[in-house]
Amino acid sequence: MNQERPFPEELLLQSSQIKTSYFKSITVPHKKLKTALDNLLINVLEPADTLVFLVFGVTGVGVATCNANRSDLQLRHLQARINCNYNCASARIICN
Repeated sequence: MNQERPFPEELLLQSSQIKTSYFKSITVPHKKLKTALDNLLINVLEPADTLVFLVFGVTGVGVATCNANRSDLQLRHLQARINCNYNCASARIICN
């Protein structure tokens, strides 16, 4: 029986330490966590007059994961905007 695995088959032959580190690095998305992250990103990137955002939940629900993902996505968004602004500005510079 041939089953598709969401990880490389070679991983099964690796040591327990390698397998453990591989699976510790995987985050399984949760629908409500994704919704919360999307809403938080919208509010952070396009703030109205709010300076503080409170995200809370019981232990293990994913608040720390949501914050870590928010930081990564916000950084990527800001880097893309900086690159876009830099490219637009440098395109207008005429060198003699």
